[in-house]
Amino acid sequence: MVATVLASPAETVAEHAFALRVEDGGLTGPGADWLWASAGDAQFVVFGEQRDVPEIAQVVAATYRRLAPEGFRYLVLETGPWIGHRLARDPIGQVTRRHPFSITWGTDADLAVLDAVGADSDVDLIWGIDTPVTAIHPLDRLRELAPNADGARLARLRMLDALVAQGAYLRTDHFADLDELAAAFEGAPEEAWVILDSLRAGMEISIKQRRGESGELSRYAAAQQRGQFMRNAFMRQYRLAGSGGAAPRAIVRLGAEHVREGHGADMVLTFGNFLDELATAHGMRALNIGIRAVRARGAPEPYAAAMRDVTGTGAGLLIDCAGLRSAGLLGDVPDDVLEELHRHDALILLVDTTKATRDRIGAARSLALVRLLSASGKVRLVAGAILVVALGLATWGLCRYWRQRAYRKALEAVQEEMR
Repeated sequence: MVATVLASPAETVAEHAFALRVEDGGLTGPGADWLWASAGDAQFVVFGEQRDVPEIAQVVAATYRRLAPEGFRYLVLETGPWIGHRLARDPIGQVTRRHPFSITWGTDADLAVLDAVGADSDVDLIWGIDTPVTAIHPLDRLRELAPNADGARLARLRMLDALVAQGAYLRTDHFADLDELAAAFEGAPEEAWVILDSLRAGMEISIKQRRGESGELSRYAAAQQRGQFMRNAFMRQYRLAGSGGAAPRAIVRLGAEHVREGHGADMVLTFGNFLDELATAHGMRALNIGIRAVRARGAPEPYAAAMRDVTGTGAGLLIDCAGLRSAGLLGDVPDDVLEELHRHDALILLVDTTKATRDRIGAARSLALVRLLSASGKVRLVAGAILVVALGLATWGLCRYWRQRAYRKALEAVQEEMR
C-alpha cells in the first residue's frame, strides 16, 4: 500500500496563487488573467477592501477600465445616493470643489477611480448606496432646490446649524428640522426628496449606533436598517439601469465588512450576500474579492511562502479561494484565515503599499468652507476673512475656535434675517 502524503497548507495555497501587478493604469500577470476570465460569467465584480490604500484603489480603477467595454458600466460606492448622483452627472473636479465633505472616500487615489468612470449627463454610471456622511452639502443643495424663498432661507439656516455642529448634526435628534424642511419643500424636485429621505435615514441609523455604543440593544437595529437602506438605494438604480431589458453589470467597491458572504459582525446578512443572490436569480454570479495590504515580510501563514517572491510597489498575489475550497482540507490554519478563504471567491494581497494622500480634497475643503459661509449674506466678508485666518493658524485648537466663531456669526446673521 502506498501512503498518501497530504500537501501542507502553504503548498496548497501556492498551487492556487497567481502573481499580479498594478502598472501603467492596468493590471498584469497571471492574477489579472484569472480575474478577467472569472468575470466572464459574473454580473457583479465585488471588491471588499481595506480603506486608504492607494494601490487598492488602483486595482479597482484598472478593473473598471478593463471590464467597462464588456458591459460593466456601473460603479457602486459606499457613499450617499445624492452625492453619487452628482458624481455621476457632473465633472469630478466640480463635485470635489462644491461638495468635498460629502465624498466618503476622498484620497487622491480614490478620486482617480472616479476619474476612470467620468461623468455622463444622461445616465448615472456611479451609484451611491449608503447614508450621507455629512448634512452640510446636502442642506446647501436643498437651498438651491428650494421651491420658494422661505424654503431657501430655512435650508440655509439648517446648513449653518450643521456647520456649527462639526459633524455631530446627523448623530443628534434633529428630526423636527427635517419635518419643517419637508413641509417647506412641497412641490420640490425629486432630488430634494432623495436628500431629505437620506438625511432622515442617516440620522436614525447614527442615533441607534450611538445608543448601541452606550450599551443599549440598538446596534443590531442600526445595522439592519443600514443594510436595508443600501439594498433599497441599490435596487432603485438597478431598476433604472435595467429598464432597457438587459440585467445591469457593475463593479462594486465597499468596505470589507459589507462584502464578505454570510453574516457580518452585527449578525446581519451582508450586502455581498444580497448581490450573490440577485446575480444567481439572473443565472449569473457575483465575483466576490477581498483585497487588503500585507507586509512583504511577515505575511500570515499559509500565505507567507507563496508571497516570498512578491516584491515592489504595486505587486500582489491573487489567491483563488474557490479553487482552494474545491481542493479539500487545508489542514491546520488559523480560524481567521480559514474564515477569510470561505467568505470570498478570491483574495488579493498587495505588498509594499504607499501612504494615501489627500491633496485634491484637502484644498477643496478649505475653499468650500469659505463658499458655504458666504451663503450667510450679511457676514460674507467677515466670516470668510475669519475662516481664512483660522485656516492659516498653526495650531488645531485655535483653528477650531476661530472656525466655530465664524460659523456662529454666520448662523446668528441668518437667524436675525429670518425674524
